[in-house]
Amino acid sequence: MPQNLLTDASLRKVKPSNKRQTHADGGNLFAKMEANSEVLYFEMRYTSPTLHKQRVIRLGTYPSLKLAEARQQRDEYKKLIANEVDPADHKKQMKQGLLEEYFF
Repeated sequence: MPQNLLTDASLRKVKPSNKRQTHADGGNLFAKMEANSEVLYFEMRYTSPTLHKQRVIRLGTYPSLKLAEARQQRDEYKKLIANEVDPADHKKQMKQGLLEEYFF
């Protein structure tokens, strides 16, 4: 079980800076803010089961995506990885399926 290091209060305190900020939550979940930006977003780092390379997938921006929801997405993606499915490829396929349903 990953150790959760972030809290909602600590994320609300993150302020823009001239340096990139990375805040670890544990379990390969990170909250990041680019230099000179006000957008705080969640990302997950993982090793692709198909490519065997390090990959990063963005989960969403804070506060529209809550910390608990980001942790839940991370856990779902870890289940995909355990089943030899790349989360980024899965996300693309899901989006493609939604687009096809919408337009066709």
